[in-house]
Amino acid sequence: MVTADHRNLDQEMEARAESFLETSNELKAAFDENEVKTLKQSWGEVKYITARMVMDRLDDVLTPVGWADRYVEMSDGSVQCSLSVYFLGWGWLTRCDGGSPQGSEPMKAAYSDALKRAAVKFGIGRYLYADAPSQPSQPSQQPTEPQPEPKNWAPEPPPTTATLAGEDVPNCINHKKPMRRVTGSGANGPYDFWGCSEKGTGEGYNAKGYCAYTEEPVQKTFD
Repeated sequence: MVTADHRNLDQEMEARAESFLETSNELKAAFDENEVKTLKQSWGEVKYITARMVMDRLDDVLTPVGWADRYVEMSDGSVQCSLSVYFLGWGWLTRCDGGSPQGSEPMKAAYSDALKRAAVKFGIGRYLYADAPSQPSQPSQQPTEPQPEPKNWAPEPPPTTATLAGEDVPNCINHKKPMRRVTGSGANGPYDFWGCSEKGTGEGYNAKGYCAYTEEPVQKTFD
């Protein structure tokens, strides 16, 4: 039986999903062609953005307090970046990737590469890869950049998952219980998320009283 509370919850989840989609699209927006860098290789020209451009995009879309980065230097010399983004009404979402030391300033290059690779997982500059020429198997020189300054905040590790009806269902980091899958189509296009339907007040809840934590989309719907 569908009650008024269920209908209100569906409307709330749809509004939150559209907000997520709007922020995601702003992060994925193309950069000014005059700002995009070009590196000439033997197999063609490769377009790329700098770590500073990534940080400027994060500041512009999320404000400086709406994102955070953490770095870990690995034993093989590479650097792992954990990039966390705050989506209004949903909470923090973290993506991780690594960068390798290269060029005359190897560690600076590793930090910059790690940040850019993690940002691509939020869609920042991802369109540049679609137009890139095929790279041969042998290693090639990559552009180096100044090391980004790590921020002091680090998010909690992602929650473990529970198995429900043969499907991996993320647990809410606040309530330690399986979340609800939310799918549909709004004014800005389709959406597909795991969201927590628990209600409460204070830190960890949005303005309408719902838990602000969410997990990544069940499937890619924003590419």
